[in-house]
Amino acid sequence: MDTATTLQLIHITSDFYKRYASSFSSTRSSPWQGWKQFAKILNSTYFNDTKITHAQVLDLAAGNMRFYDFLQENYPQISFEYTAVDNALALVPAQYEKNFLYADILQDLLMGRFDERLAEVKPADISVCFGFMHHVPGRSLRQNVIESLVSHTKPGGFIALTFWQFMKSEKLKAKALQTSARAQEKFTNLKLEEGDYFLDWQDDLEAFRYVHHFDEAEIQELTRAISARATLIASYQEDGKSHELNRYLILQKRA
Repeated sequence: MDTATTLQLIHITSDFYKRYASSFSSTRSSPWQGWKQFAKILNSTYFNDTKITHAQVLDLAAGNMRFYDFLQENYPQISFEYTAVDNALALVPAQYEKNFLYADILQDLLMGRFDERLAEVKPADISVCFGFMHHVPGRSLRQNVIESLVSHTKPGGFIALTFWQFMKSEKLKAKALQTSARAQEKFTNLKLEEGDYFLDWQDDLEAFRYVHHFDEAEIQELTRAISARATLIASYQEDGKSHELNRYLILQKRA
């Protein structure tokens, strides 16, 4: 993907979350179904050691930090040192602002300064990136996000990512095709790639968010590219009424 298109897509999505933070967050209060399966994996691997009382967590593109609530509810015996990284401060509950690190993840990766942003953050036992990869334009930048997540995880630590497969939903597919047609009229210089679409928000025809649909071949390719640094320990589908709208990858960083 060319740089001009990449930057414009990043700007479009960032602008969307600035404009619609309140209404978007109000519809995102429940834990994801797929987190329960991730918790089972952690229970059988990491948390099976009863001596563990503390865990360092990195949540990349944390949104309103629902995953933090999920961990605290399910592991009351564990003290979590939680770092949420995002540029959407308006989504963060006031009580969690101390856990928040402001960073424009994609811009910082493009400028080669993301590691500098995270310089003071301790390596994580558990690193997650939920509901973000579909906003990342271009294969190389997607790979950079995954590599950065692995880099900031301790050897032996766990990494969880989701890849949205919204085109499996007939309703979302119809919305994506309609909104993408309007977006192409509005943003005439975009050079999109296969799998790239736009979605609106609550039938607002002026709301645009860039989204990428991941097919299984692309997910496997991204997994293979990181295989020298992290081992795939689980892959499963969950979320949505069909229980198949997200592909989860659970990785363990090699020692």
